[in-house]
Amino acid sequence: MHKIERQQIIVNLISTEGKVTIVDLSKRFQVSEDTVRRDLQELEKQNMLKRIRAGAIRIGPPVTSFDFRKKFKTDEKIEISKKLVKNIPQNKTILIDGSTSNLELTKLFPNNFSATFITNSPPVACELSRLESSEIITLGGELYKNSMINIGSITYKEIKNIHADIYIMGIYNIDSSIGTSVPTLEEATIKEAMSSQSDSIFSIVTNDKFETISNFIINLDNSSFNIYSQNVSNDLIEKYRENGITIYQ
Repeated sequence: MHKIERQQIIVNLISTEGKVTIVDLSKRFQVSEDTVRRDLQELEKQNMLKRIRAGAIRIGPPVTSFDFRKKFKTDEKIEISKKLVKNIPQNKTILIDGSTSNLELTKLFPNNFSATFITNSPPVACELSRLESSEIITLGGELYKNSMINIGSITYKEIKNIHADIYIMGIYNIDSSIGTSVPTLEEATIKEAMSSQSDSIFSIVTNDKFETISNFIINLDNSSFNIYSQNVSNDLIEKYRENGITIYQ
């Protein structure tokens, strides 16, 4: 089999299955593991995948502006948000960070919903301000315009003085083996802090984000991590369950 044909099959496998391993590819193509490694190196240079220790995984969505992401997969975000909003209890302290999925979620809370919301996202805070029975607390810090969130040492210190019942975490990338990750260290630091101060995590995950990885991994210590999505295979649900993550759809 020619190298180009082999690499095209690898790209197709990554697209459909989310990840590949060097051992499996070596057996599949009947070539050496070093040959597979060279294929993966070339494909990574073309931005077709991201190499990991045992193989490679699908690259997540490109880093784009907040306004662009608001228009992407909007219907899917709304449908998943409808499921999640029904399962968020009232009269709780809720940390919610900035993501376009979280912004769609906030639009679905009824006006009489009662909770204390704490957020580092100005757009989320503005949307929540219509809730007549809720208290809205905004965290300070430096505005990261690409995600429209406040980050930095001020944000981090304020989070560390909070205990929340629920953290609604925006997801950039998530992998069943590695966990969640984001493009910047600052975002990873803030998400880790919010997680450590919360009893449970809820997240909306569109299908394009599953089995993808970004540059900075978020270490989550919570025993309760709940994902809301749709059209997820039973095999993938089981993989996440084995790592302590429950997927609802």
